[in-house]
This record gives sequence, C-alpha cells and structure tokens, in this order.
Amino acid sequence: MTARILDGKALAVRIRQEVSERAETFAGKRGRPASVAAVLVGSDPANVAYARSKGRWAERCGLGF
Repeated sequence: MTARILDGKALAVRIRQEVSERAETFAGKRGRPASVAAVLVGSDPANVAYARSKGRWAERCGLGF
C-alpha cells in the first residue's frame, strides 16, 4: 500500500461545490432552500465560534442556517 498526499484546499472546494449543487437541486424540487441547524448547550465561546463558522460555510453553499 502506498501513501497518498491529499490537497485539503482542493478537496474542500470540490466538496463545497457538490454541496452547493445539491442544495440548489433541493431548493428547486422543494420550492424552499435546504437548511442546517445547530443546537448549542451552554455558552462555551469555542462552541459558539465553531457553530458560527459552520453557519458561514452553510450560507456560502446556499443553505439556510
């Protein structure tokens, strides 16, 4: 078995593109945008920052958050 180096940035771009396409297809079929939800328990600043970053990512992909 040989090792393979992955290009994380290129992979992220490809995944974001695929998610965007699927979100657009979903919105076209359902008549409303797909959404992602996060449930936070407590107010740990690290968790809030993580959820905020997931919200920005979702919005860039055309998803509601």
